[in-house]
Amino acid sequence: AQFSSLEQLNNVNENLNTLKLYQASINNAQAVSFIGKEIVSKGNSIQVTSGQPVACEFSLEADAKRVAVSIYDAAGNFVKDIQATALKAGSQSLSWDGKDLNGNAVSNGAYTFEVQAEGTGGEKLGVTTYSKGTVTGVTFEDGVTYLIVGRGKVAIGDVTQVKQGSASSAL
Repeated sequence: AQFSSLEQLNNVNENLNTLKLYQASINNAQAVSFIGKEIVSKGNSIQVTSGQPVACEFSLEADAKRVAVSIYDAAGNFVKDIQATALKAGSQSLSWDGKDLNGNAVSNGAYTFEVQAEGTGGEKLGVTTYSKGTVTGVTFEDGVTYLIVGRGKVAIGDVTQVKQGSASSAL
């Protein structure tokens, strides 16, 4: 009876592994449908193209008295700060004009941003930053599905929004 129970458990384990592989193949096939779609994901990447203003998108956990968005180039060098006051809790967006501290247009390419927020009582607020871009490919690494967006990749689990893409929004 013990051998029969052990054999049944082994069969259940094999069936679960087969089901896991089947589910992974379905998920991978569905990930391909993201190609050409614009996504919003957790992250802090932005892309400057032809000197156009860029939106730095983030979410505040509570109302903020002051917010500072710091922009950095691909090498991590500070480029510029954007300041704002009296922002409400929830989704926010501050526009960066694509210029450095001296008012000079920056080069096209990838940049990152950080957001620091001070609450109405002077406390530091939690902030979640978001990146936006058009998916150009999909890759599968170590059991994780990644969407290729510009020169980077985004874990599919970090995607918070998907909509029909536009050619001008690639990161």
